[in-house]
Amino acid sequence: LQREEDIAEFASYIGFSLNKKKKKMLLEMDKRAYEAFKFGNYVSKCCKEIDLEGAFKLFNKAKLNEIKPSNSSLCNLLSLVAGLGDQGSGSGPIRQIQPPNNIDYAFDVYKYMKEMHIPLQEADFTALIRCCSVNQRADK
Repeated sequence: LQREEDIAEFASYIGFSLNKKKKKMLLEMDKRAYEAFKFGNYVSKCCKEIDLEGAFKLFNKAKLNEIKPSNSSLCNLLSLVAGLGDQGSGSGPIRQIQPPNNIDYAFDVYKYMKEMHIPLQEADFTALIRCCSVNQRADK
């Protein structure tokens, strides 16, 4: 019953509809998989809202609870906190302002990914390099 209430609250907050199939899938997930699934969706919402603080708090809570987020969730988080924003491909409109970033958060996420042996992609390194450059921290 508690999981059902949590699922309803989670779905409402994220803004997706729950059909019977989705609800059954979420109810049948083990606790860690369910928490990792929620983490990924919460990080996606934070990315859309450019909420660095919220996303980083979620990351620290996940680490504390020994939840292993998916690789893609961590890559999204790294891009967000490094300030890559939503324009990396050059296909969007030209930015009027630089997206916010936090180099300390970015390196915390990077270190965690390395500790967990999560392979980093080109976009992850691009985000880190850009963050170092914007913060004039070429020494990192």
